[in-house]
Amino acid sequence: MSSGAFKVYAAKLDPMARKKDKSRSVDDVIAALRQHGFDVAQVPAVANRFVVRKSGCGAILERTPENQLRIIGKPRVIIGGEFATLEDRGHQKFLVTPDLTVAATADHLRALHVFGEELKELIGDPVYYNEALGTTSDRYMYDRIKGRA
Repeated sequence: MSSGAFKVYAAKLDPMARKKDKSRSVDDVIAALRQHGFDVAQVPAVANRFVVRKSGCGAILERTPENQLRIIGKPRVIIGGEFATLEDRGHQKFLVTPDLTVAATADHLRALHVFGEELKELIGDPVYYNEALGTTSDRYMYDRIKGRA
């Protein structure tokens, strides 16, 4: 295998080796998201921000000065119409909104993981090793560190 062919092969296997495709416009990416079943809407009264939803999950995207889309924050599960943060309490993960706290199920976590990977793939963002292993939490609240700052 020639070194050029190896680089192409390695890029297909290693998401870290892929570079963001700068040739796709924001409109092209939004069209691709919609074609893959994502609901995309502009954030009311906020320029260059979009809300993307699919399968009970969502994320906020922002148009960059380079005319690309990037994820603001992290993809989230939507509970009661609000984006929930994922909290790990050691024995169980919870989805937390200002008004509601529910135990995160395997289905919630699987949907969030698939949503995040598909969204990153479509907008051209890299998938990092720790994220590819599974779902990462927003907060870690283990009993053994309660009361510590």
